[in-house]
Amino acid sequence: MTIFTVWPDLIQKSKEEGLDVIDTYVFWNLHEPVQVQCLEDTKERIKNMFNKVELSISSCDTAWVAMIPSPTSPYAPFFPSVLNWLLDNQLFDALLSTLACILALKQWGIGEDKMNRGLQFIESNITSINDEKQHLPIGFDILYPSLIEYAQNLGINLPIGASSSEAMIKKREIELQR
Repeated sequence: MTIFTVWPDLIQKSKEEGLDVIDTYVFWNLHEPVQVQCLEDTKERIKNMFNKVELSISSCDTAWVAMIPSPTSPYAPFFPSVLNWLLDNQLFDALLSTLACILALKQWGIGEDKMNRGLQFIESNITSINDEKQHLPIGFDILYPSLIEYAQNLGINLPIGASSSEAMIKKREIELQR
């Protein structure tokens, strides 16, 4: 499954549900280096870029989309093709995206082998969050503890130890108070 099969379905279903805006970030390297341009020309170029569907997939963002329940049944995913993409493509290469993918799979009760591989990845790499040389994504200290709490609510036994998860949750609370 490629981006060409995942995102068009997502966009179509969003339109069917009445969404008329999708917010995205267009990387600056896709723009011409000319500083003064007509606004209409710029709008047209951006519109044409979306017709080409040249977007990259983030497994973390995709996992969040995969967790959205169907409006007709809270027991079924709204975007099953996105969930299938996770099953086919999740690499377990970053703590945040790995845990988000585990949560999406657990929510729908599928991919137990993928969940187990993800949990092994977390267990092997969780100490990296305390390594000062590691550059964590912006917002990690807020997002990851929230995902931990959600995992606990889903009954997932994370291999990080109670004291570590409590320390991360406390760190998040301090960040939120600033």
